[in-house]
Amino acid sequence: MMGPALPVIAIAATVIGTGVTAYNQYRAGQAASAQAQAQGQAQASQFQYQAAVADINRRTAERNQYLAERNAQYVEAAGARLADDRARRIRQTIGAQRAALAANGLLLDSGSAADMQGDTASLGRLALTEIGDNTRRQASGYRIAGVNARDEAEAATLRGEGYRASATNALSAGAFAADNASTAGWLGATSSLLGGATSTFDRWADMRRTGVTTNNPPVVT
Repeated sequence: MMGPALPVIAIAATVIGTGVTAYNQYRAGQAASAQAQAQGQAQASQFQYQAAVADINRRTAERNQYLAERNAQYVEAAGARLADDRARRIRQTIGAQRAALAANGLLLDSGSAADMQGDTASLGRLALTEIGDNTRRQASGYRIAGVNARDEAEAATLRGEGYRASATNALSAGAFAADNASTAGWLGATSSLLGGATSTFDRWADMRRTGVTTNNPPVVT
């Protein structure tokens, strides 16, 4: 009585084992899919953070560029005011010299009187040249800083765009890997079920040929 039951039990064990294997493959595929998607989202979040930092750096650089140009304009305006004031004082000095020389009865446009006025005018021109040079040098320094800030702003913009593109790619890659893992799980489970069904059918056919059973084979689901 036990002889015919043993092959049936073996077939039942095969059916159960096939179902367990298929389920485990399906679950493994789902777990791998979730892990791939989570990894893609984590990478995307990192790139998005880096893009946000790049945006902050860009705004900072743009602000520095604005301040540099404003400082250059301030220096130029201050230099112009200083030059105007110095020129006015030079004229006043020469005027005072001429008045004093005239009061002493000296000829204004010849001799030592002319030399004194010429020296005062020369010193004034040197002072104005120095003011102009200093003004241009300081303004140029600010404008060079502004150009550097502009270049940094442009570089930060490009970095931000690159990081955002990388974030999009990471999400796409994660979704693609997740789909592949899920599909692999389904295919593995389907293959196991088909293989189990074939094996079960073959064993049941052998049992029918040997007269162990006349029933139809069980269905692997």
